[in-house]
This record gives sequence, structure tokens and C-alpha cells, in this order.
Amino acid sequence: MPRLGSSRAFFVTICSSLLLTTTSSVFAATAKTTSNLRKLVLQQQKQLALQAKEIKQLQQEMHTVKTTRQQRVIIYKRPTTPKHSKKRTDLFKLKVNKKLVKFHVKGQFNQAMIYSNDSRQNKLFFTTNENSVSRVNIGADIHPSDKITVGGHVELGLKLNSSSAVTQNDPTPPSSIDMRKIEVFVKTKHLGNLWLGKGSTATDNTSEIDLSGTTVAAYSPVNYIGGGLYFRTPGSDVYTNNPQVNDAFDNLDGFSRKSRIGYDTPKFHGAWVSASAMENNSADVALKIKQNFHNIKFAGAIGQTTKQTINDVRGNVTDGSFSVLLPNGLNGTVAAGYVNAIAASRKDPNYYYVKLGLLRKYFHLGKTAVSLDYGKYSNFDQNNDIGKTYGADIVQYLEGWNLAIYAGYRKFMLTRTSASFKNINIVLAGAIFKFNFLR
Repeated sequence: MPRLGSSRAFFVTICSSLLLTTTSSVFAATAKTTSNLRKLVLQQQKQLALQAKEIKQLQQEMHTVKTTRQQRVIIYKRPTTPKHSKKRTDLFKLKVNKKLVKFHVKGQFNQAMIYSNDSRQNKLFFTTNENSVSRVNIGADIHPSDKITVGGHVELGLKLNSSSAVTQNDPTPPSSIDMRKIEVFVKTKHLGNLWLGKGSTATDNTSEIDLSGTTVAAYSPVNYIGGGLYFRTPGSDVYTNNPQVNDAFDNLDGFSRKSRIGYDTPKFHGAWVSASAMENNSADVALKIKQNFHNIKFAGAIGQTTKQTINDVRGNVTDGSFSVLLPNGLNGTVAAGYVNAIAASRKDPNYYYVKLGLLRKYFHLGKTAVSLDYGKYSNFDQNNDIGKTYGADIVQYLEGWNLAIYAGYRKFMLTRTSASFKNINIVLAGAIFKFNFLR
């Protein structure tokens, strides 16, 4: 019995030791696992915090982008279109999308040198050539059909020391930007053309038709080069009270450019009629023609205006010009006009101008044009005044460069019964560059 009790006690001791060892191992493993789990939880918490921060930053960026887009929409949003104009707006969108609108920017730069001699003094001027001033033309047109063109344009003249304004005592007259044209138009194939705004009247250029190719150097408005120069009297240094070239020479070119409403009839065998109405009950009408017959080119015009004032003479103006260019390059031009003076004490100012020229291509660079001209201008500044002029000019076109260079010589003479004036001699040289952008 005592032996059995000892064995049992030994067994219990062994089992207790094993249980204690196992329990300790389990607790140790459990503690280690708990520590690992704690570390894992902390890492997950850090990752979640980092992700939350990134999500918040992303939300802020999305909010910023949304706000910017809203601002852009507000900035570029078109004005609300009334319901009654929706059809018109849709039509404009349709035409723009189909590229029916044509846009252009074109113009030219024309600068020259003038050397003058008035018998007592020589002068050199740097000018804008008034024969064809520097300019920029911006416009657009649309073709609703193949028979109708609708559009408008604006044209600015740029003058730096105008060649018709420089004088012996003022080589740098004020520069200017001249609003030459700002108008809208409707052109049709069978009903004619309608113009509204500032632009060419019916009689603009009626005395300036010229096919010689030398108009950039000389044509009927001979006073465009040196028009501001004074005639000198013999033996006197005082000249500012004397007549200027502009006083004694004028080509009476209708109403030129004015704010008007104008109409051109459809052409019939190259001929058409133009008419325009302006402010102050002014109006004019012209018959024009431009035709090519068996390679012979000819063009002409004749115009009539209501009363206007030329110098101090008031009356109706009648003027015209005609030019022909033969296949061999020979060409001729005539121009004439007169003022039907209202005042009985005033004789009718009048003039005629003739030019003979040759236009041929001697060099591969472009055509060469040469011409000789003569003009007689009477009664412009005073009764019985007679102004005479003749000139010689040459123009070389450089077609691949959109450029032309030119030179010329002119003499002005003025005869007056009550005074004597010295002649004025002028030498001209310059260049003109043209550009044209279409879209």
C-alpha cells in the first residue's frame, strides 16, 4: 500500500510538471502571437492613416479642378441667345463649321524718295507715295450661293510724310492713319452690287483709268508727287505766299471715297453703270467699261457729280478717262475733266492728260513698264492760269518677290498773266511691296 501511494504521487508530480511546461509554452506562444498581432494592427493603422491623407489630398485637388472648370465655363460662356434669334445663331454656326466664310488680310507698303529743284533750292524728301499709299485691308465674305456674295472690310491708309504734302520748309508733315474704307456689301450675279459705308463713290477713279503699268510712278493726278511744293518767283527768296502745285493741278476725280450708299448694275458686255448717294444731298453717276477684245485690253469711265468745291470754284464736275493695251505691250491713256463753275466771274477749271507707254517682259524677274506723259491744267487757282507738266517713268516688277521698283522725272510749269514763276523739277525713286493672306 505505501508503495502504491508513492507511485501515484510520482505520477501526479510528473503530470503536473508536464502540464505546467505545456501551459507555459502555450502562454509564451500566445504572448508572442499577441505581440505580432499588435505590430500588424499598428502597421495597418499607419497605412489607413496614410491612405486617408492621400484621399483627402485627392479630394482637394478634384475640388480645385472642378472650381477652375466652372470659372472657365463662366469666362467663356456665350451670352444667352433669345429664343427669337435661335435660328439665326444656328445658321451662323452652320456656316462657320462648313468654312463658308473667307477671311483676308492684304495690303502694301509704298515708300519713296523725292529730289526737287525749284531753281533756287535743292531738297531731298523721304515720303509715302501718294500715288498708291501704304495700306492694310482686313475683310471677310460669305457665299450663301454661287450667285450671291455678302461681306465687308475695313481699309486703313498709312502715311508718313505724304509725297503730296511735303514742302520746301516742311519735309516732315504730320503722319496720318486715313480711314479709307469701312463698308458692307452684297454682290449678286444678276441683280448687281450694293454698297453701304465709307468707300469708293460712283465717280471714284473715273479719271484714273490707266493700263500702262506705271501708275505707281505717275498718272493723271500728277500733283500726288510734289504737290506741296511752292512755285518761286524770280529774284525773291519769299515763296510761301505763292501758289503750290496742288493749287494749279487737279485731275477732278469725282467724289473719291465718302460715306455713301452705292449701287452697280449687272455688267453687259463688260459695261455697267454705278450710282451713289451721300450726305448733304450729294450724288454721282458713272458709266464704266472693261473689256478684252482679241487680246486688246481696254477700259474707260465717264462720270458726273452734283455740285462740289474745287479750290474756290463751286460747280458740277464731269470727268473721264480711257486706256488701251495692245498685245505687243504698246498702250495709250487719256484723261480729262472740267468744273461747270456757278460763279459768272470764274472760268471753268479744266484739264487734259495723255500718256504713251510700253509694257513688256524683258527679264525673267517680271514685266518692265515705261511711259511718257503730258498734261495741261487751266483756271484752277486763278482765271487764265495755265499749268503744264510732262514726265518720264519706269517700273520694274519683281513678280516672285511681290515687289516693284520705280523711278521717274517730272517738270511742273505755271504761267500767270500777273506773275512769273520758276519751273519745278522732280526726280522720284521708290519701291512697293504687296501682301495678301487668305483663309
